[in-house]
Amino acid sequence: IVSAQKDKLISEVEELREHEARLQEFVVDAKTVAGDYERDRDLWREKAEIIMQKIKDRSQKEVLSEYGEGPHRIELSLRFSTSPTFRTLLLELAPLDFVPHTIHTFLKMIDNQAFKDGTFVLARDHIIVGGPIDAHDPENNQRLEERMLRDGYFPNGALLFNEYNDAYPHTEYTIGFNAVGGPIFYINLLDNTDAHGSVDGEREGEPCFARVVGGFDVVQRIAEIPRLEDDSLESAVYIVGSRVLKA
Repeated sequence: IVSAQKDKLISEVEELREHEARLQEFVVDAKTVAGDYERDRDLWREKAEIIMQKIKDRSQKEVLSEYGEGPHRIELSLRFSTSPTFRTLLLELAPLDFVPHTIHTFLKMIDNQAFKDGTFVLARDHIIVGGPIDAHDPENNQRLEERMLRDGYFPNGALLFNEYNDAYPHTEYTIGFNAVGGPIFYINLLDNTDAHGSVDGEREGEPCFARVVGGFDVVQRIAEIPRLEDDSLESAVYIVGSRVLKA
């Protein structure tokens, strides 16, 4: 009986050793796969960074060629549905080398009247939100969506990639694209850098590319429009036109 128990014990020990050997092989294989994955990830990240830099360089050259060195200023004409009088917002874009792809995209959208007939749709204590969208007129909203798709400015992202520069944070009265890169934009009513800026290794900042330099009373008037339960504006504020001002 003792001999049989001894043989059984030896057999179990040998089986455990075999399991341990297979486990070691699995660990080695897993480390190899992980290493390959890390190398592939780093390679693709490097390629993506090269492509993005090429797009930034091309964007900067095209802005300089088409619009000059700047500073680049934009005029938005607005109409409150409660008043027939047009009001204007004056925007100054960030330095071109900070976010060149974003600035180039926004300038082309202004030139193409991409925001015409869009509205400011929402207000919260820290931002007001607008873009090629109309929450008050479904037919107009459908036309805006179709125009955006036709012109190549996708509703889920006008930018090819998001740019954020810590040197141009989301301070009061600056303008940013939403997290998917536009075409929806917002005006910061407060310093929102903590909420919309970058956090190293944890969060990519939302593009911040301009600031209001004229029409502060218009911004406040939009912010004071009565809101519905979802923070949407009770009455629409229409963007009736836009233009790039010559330096």
